Order: sequence, then C-alpha cells, then structure tokens
Amino acid sequence: MKTGSVSKWIAVKTYQYELTFGLYMLEPFEKIIFNTVFVLFFGFFLYRGVTMVPDATQYVLEKGRYYLSMETM
Repeated sequence: MKTGSVSKWIAVKTYQYELTFGLYMLEPFEKIIFNTVFVLFFGFFLYRGVTMVPDATQYVLEKGRYYLSMETM
C-alpha cells in the first residue's frame, strides 16, 4: 500500500466511525470525552472478558463432565 492510500483509508474509517456514532455533530472536546468513555468501557469489558472467561469455561466444563459421567465432583 502506498502512503497516500493508507492515509485515505484511515480518513475513510474515521469518517465512518464519526457517522456511525453521530460524532460528526459534536464539538472537539465532546468527541474527546465520548471517545475516552468509550475506550474506558471497552477496556473494562475486554479486561473482564479475559479474566472471567477462563474461570467460567472451567466451571462449565466441570459441570458438563459431572452431568455426563454422573460422578461426584
């Protein structure tokens, strides 16, 4: 990819993002606040997903083994 096409692709993706979430009508400081809150929530859910999914998966697999084998845990 050429430098011009990469910058054009980034500009198009930024434009799509602003149109999708309605950010094109906000002031610059409002965009910063919205994006900061969005990144914080996304980061929180990503962190909780990474830390919770292995425990939940192990729990479900243990329950599945118990019900399939009818052995005590």
